[in-house]
Amino acid sequence: MENLYPVDVVFDSALSNSTATQARDTPSFSLLPGIPNCVGMTVLYCQLPFSYYVSDTTNNTFKVQVGSDVYRVYLQPGTYTTTSLVQMMQAILNIQYSSSTPELGGVQVVVNSGSALFSDLGSAVYNLTPLVYDQSTKITFYVGAVAYYSTPFRLDFTESTNCGELLGFSSVVAGGGSFGGSADTAGLYSSSKANVYDNTETLIGNTNYYEAPYTVNLSGPPYLYLHSTLASGLPYGAVRNATAKDDIIQDVVVNNNYQGVIQYSNPYPQRVQFTKTTITSASFYWTLGNRTSFSNSGLTGVTNYLSLQGQTFQVKIRFYIQLDTVTTQGLTPTGNNLLRTMAQTTGSRIPFDNNLPMPMQSTGPIRGQRKLARRSDPASGRPRPQPTSYPTARPR
Repeated sequence: MENLYPVDVVFDSALSNSTATQARDTPSFSLLPGIPNCVGMTVLYCQLPFSYYVSDTTNNTFKVQVGSDVYRVYLQPGTYTTTSLVQMMQAILNIQYSSSTPELGGVQVVVNSGSALFSDLGSAVYNLTPLVYDQSTKITFYVGAVAYYSTPFRLDFTESTNCGELLGFSSVVAGGGSFGGSADTAGLYSSSKANVYDNTETLIGNTNYYEAPYTVNLSGPPYLYLHSTLASGLPYGAVRNATAKDDIIQDVVVNNNYQGVIQYSNPYPQRVQFTKTTITSASFYWTLGNRTSFSNSGLTGVTNYLSLQGQTFQVKIRFYIQLDTVTTQGLTPTGNNLLRTMAQTTGSRIPFDNNLPMPMQSTGPIRGQRKLARRSDPASGRPRPQPTSYPTARPR
C-alpha cells in the first residue's frame, strides 16, 4: 500500500496571477515552490455565484414570419424570471431595431414585402403576445389583435444563436404544422387557430397561437463543468456534445437560484491517480451544460468560458504526495516544513491542519519490524548471553 500525504489547497479567483476583470473567469495560479511527488488529486469543494447570464448574444435570437414579412427578435442578455421574461419580450416585440447592434434588444426586419402592416410585431396592429405562468409551464405566443386573429405566424429557431432552449423550443424538432403551404421542418413551428385562455381561465379569443413543446428553462442547463490544466493526463473526463473533454475535473449541479451561491462538497473524496509529478501551476474556467460558446459582455467577445460578470469563485483541491521519497524534499520529522513552505504559494491558501497524519520517516525501522529484547538472568539480573548456535531438532 502506498504511503500518501494529503495537502489541501484553496484556489480563489480573486487572488490569481492577474488582476484583470476577465481573469476572474479564467484564473491562473503559480505554486511556489510547488507540490513535489504528487501522484493524484480530488476536488473537495467549490463554490461560485449564480451571477452568469443564461441568455447572452450567443443564444438570444429567434425569427417570426407573418405573411411575407420576416423579423429577427433579439432578447436582452440576462437571466430572467417568468414575470421579467414576459415583460422584457413584450417590450422588445414593440420596438423595431434597424441599427447595427440589434442584439441589445428589439426586432430587426430581415425580409419585408414593403407593407407597413406588421412593422411592429407586438404593437396593437398585430400584437404578438407571449404568455407564461410559472417556471413549470410552457410559453404560448398568440395574436392579440382581434382584426388579425385569423392571420397565422411561424416561429423560427434554426439560427445558431437561437434561444429555443430558454423558451422551450428545439432547433432539431419540427412543429408539425405548415405555413403558406410549406410544412414545418426542424426548428420551425407554425401557428394554428383555437380558443386561447389566460392564467385565470378567461377566454382571450379564438386566435392563432403556438404553445412551446417544452417548459421554459430560465435557469439554463442544470449543471456546470469545471475545467483545469490540472486535468492533463488524467484517466477520466466527461462527454460533452459527444466529444470527450479531457480537461474537465468536476461537474457541479446548479443548486441555487439566480443571484444565489452554487456550492459543491465531495461526500466521498477519492484520489484520481496520475503519474508522479511536481505541481507548479494551475488554471481554471467554467462552462454551462453542453454550451461551447459564451459572450463576455463585450470585454473579450465570444469565448469558450462562462462569464461570472466580475464575481469570484473558489475551488478546494486535495493533492496526494507519495511519501517514500518526500524526505529528499526537506520534510522535517514533524511533517510541518512542507506545509509552511506551501503557504507561500501565489493565489492559493493552504489551511494548516494539526490533525493531518504525520508521515513515516524513512530513517526509522521498517514498519512491522521490531527488535527482540534480551532476557535477563533471574539470579544475577544480568542479560543472558545470546547463543552462538542453536540445537538441531532430533528425529523421534
